[in-house]
Formats: sequence, structure tokens, C-alpha cells
Amino acid sequence: MSPGELAARLIADFCLPGILGQEKGRPPVEGQNVVEETRLRLGLKPGGRTVRYPLSEAPVFLDVQGAESQVFFRHDDARTAYESINAAVKAVFPDLSLDDAMTTPPLRTRALLCRLDADNVAILEIIDPAPDAPADVRDFAARVIALKRTEPPPPA
Repeated sequence: MSPGELAARLIADFCLPGILGQEKGRPPVEGQNVVEETRLRLGLKPGGRTVRYPLSEAPVFLDVQGAESQVFFRHDDARTAYESINAAVKAVFPDLSLDDAMTTPPLRTRALLCRLDADNVAILEIIDPAPDAPADVRDFAARVIALKRTEPPPPA
């Protein structure tokens, strides 16, 4: 399993369904809890929970803090992870649409809106190497932000 494939599974099976309290099974790789000191070295805010999933190619991290979760890794797979995640999420939550995209070299950011049910939506922000980024740019991060509707959605 590649880092991008694992990231796709974590997002589609745990992060997004977790907003609805409907996580799916167990991750395909056994995770290890990350201590607070290491979390801070990774640049994470204090107080969340982080799990490291060791893969032979590169570790994948899942951090959960309140209404936000993040999946991130550093590997060549960062260039193709978006396609894996987009396909995995659409298979579970087909109402997924690109809301915004921008490139700030050497990275690209895409924000997707995912309608989970009538009352819950999520913003899925994906940061990966821009198409023309140098080969040594190998960072990937996906952030899921849970939002609850306070008023009914407008008629379709």
C-alpha cells in the first residue's frame, strides 16, 4: 500500500464518516500513538491526538483535533495522491465538488466541498506539489474540516 492509498483510506473510511459517527472498520495498517513532544515537533497544535501509520515507503500521520483532522506524509507519492483520494471519497460521498484551487509554487491547494448528509458538510483541503514543482517537493497534506448546517439548505 502506498502512502497516497493509505491517506485515501483514512480520509474516506475514517475522517469523513467520523463526522457522522460512522467510521468503517479498522485501518489497514496498525497505527502508533504519537506523544505530545513529537506532535509539537511536527508543527501540530497542542491538545490533539496523532497516530503514525508506519509504511515501508514513508510514515503517514493522522491528526485529529476538534472538528478538524489532517492526514499528511512526505513521499514521491504526494504527486498522485489527489487522484486516489478524490476517487475514494467520491465512492463513499458522491456529492463532492471542487470549490477552489490555487497554486503557490511549489505547492498547489485545492478545496473540495463534500456534502455528507442533509445537516453535515466538510471542506476537504488538499495540498500537494504543483505540476511544475521540483522533484524534491514531496509534501502532501489533506485537512478535513467538519461543518454543521444551522439552517436548511436552499432548494435545488
